[in-house]
Amino acid sequence: MDTAGNAEAENKTQPANSHTAEPVRQAYDLQESIGFLLRSANQYAVSRFNNYMAEIAGQSSITTTQFATLTTIGRFPGISFSALSAFTSIDMPTLNPMIARLVGRNLVTVQVNPKDKRSRCLCLTEEGRAVAGQLEGHGHCISDFISENLSPTETRRLAALLKKLVG
Repeated sequence: MDTAGNAEAENKTQPANSHTAEPVRQAYDLQESIGFLLRSANQYAVSRFNNYMAEIAGQSSITTTQFATLTTIGRFPGISFSALSAFTSIDMPTLNPMIARLVGRNLVTVQVNPKDKRSRCLCLTEEGRAVAGQLEGHGHCISDFISENLSPTETRRLAALLKKLVG
């Protein structure tokens, strides 16, 4: 084959803008994007959580956000709404109606903060303490159940990367 033919063949395999310093970006693949993968991972984790709660813990009526809320109030009795929101990463428009539902189920009480009459604090009822204690007892098992397809090293690495991602 002649040299001109080889050069022509090489040009066909090179990107059209190979003369520039910038590489050609491949077509966007939704299923490879970080946002899509994080959303899919969240859906997977919520599904696994719900399966665990229904099949093993016998608590099919507890959601992931309620789990986070009840166990956090249990750890920090008297926590304010804003501190609970910050600690659990649950926004106030989601938190307020959820707290109202937990109050209605006699799991949480809302009290005036004795140190600042303008703010309210959250405590668990006796029934709420029992439920939160049971939930907290399942915490590590739930994490293991969600990450069962990963080795312990991969699980720790994923947790470290997610912490780095969200700051």
